[in-house]
Amino acid sequence: MQKRSTLGVMIASAILATGCGGGGGSGSSGGVTETPGNVTISGRAADGYLVQANVCADLNTNGSCDAGEPNTTTGEGGVFTLEVPQSGLTAELLVEAIANLTIDEDTNQPIPKGFTLRSPIIDEKDAQFVSPVTTMVANEMKNTSVSLERAKEIVAQRLNTSFDPIKDYVEAAKNSADDSVKQNAERLHRIAQVTARVVAQIESNVSQTDLDEAGLTKAEFLALVSRQVELLVSVIVNDIEETLADPNFDPDSILEGPEYAVEPPINNEPPTTEPNPGTGSDLLSERIAQAQDANPFY
Repeated sequence: MQKRSTLGVMIASAILATGCGGGGGSGSSGGVTETPGNVTISGRAADGYLVQANVCADLNTNGSCDAGEPNTTTGEGGVFTLEVPQSGLTAELLVEAIANLTIDEDTNQPIPKGFTLRSPIIDEKDAQFVSPVTTMVANEMKNTSVSLERAKEIVAQRLNTSFDPIKDYVEAAKNSADDSVKQNAERLHRIAQVTARVVAQIESNVSQTDLDEAGLTKAEFLALVSRQVELLVSVIVNDIEETLADPNFDPDSILEGPEYAVEPPINNEPPTTEPNPGTGSDLLSERIAQAQDANPFY
């Protein structure tokens, strides 16, 4: 992999996802059942499939799983089932992957750092999928007020993929009968693996105290994290392209590059949305420009 320049990813404050709280249990992805005023939705959570992760419907849009909100825990294969009030179907699904507890089935090991994923609730009630890629879709919908379909188009172009950003890339990469679909799904899986690790680095390098001192909510923080990912995404995509011929892909080796380094908050100043001026950021801008030039859809 070519030599890279350093990215200063600066976040003013944050909260490490520590769990949804409340009861709940794992479910299976079966048919849709409805009770008066409620709808049962089901699906999977993934970087690779995530086991023992918290799932909730964020009814109050604060970016956290609160007591009283519908919540559950993922089972084998990242499967979950959640009963949501009809009025809550416009909420986001949150998945909180918990450090040293949630198991990533890509490695069958507990994740070392926690992270938070989001997704809009889709009409196919038994086909929900929550991943780093659906988080990009959810963020696009929230920031630009576009429809789900338009947000999917924007994210697909940004990632230079023909695979639906809200579909299960893990299952498709393993079981699709179409070789082209399998290849596109595997490529998206690798992008998601690296993205999840970037998010985990950001969330683990800040504390609740940082968040309180900066006066930011969890939802505001997650928006900042998504912005940092957006700045990096062309570099991630370019790096993944270089790995596609390698059957022994290691996402952690990608993050060894200096541009993926996460800097802690500095004097609790507001987070920048662009690299800071100076020689280092000039080199970063050149690296991003090269990656974007290689992506005709960016």
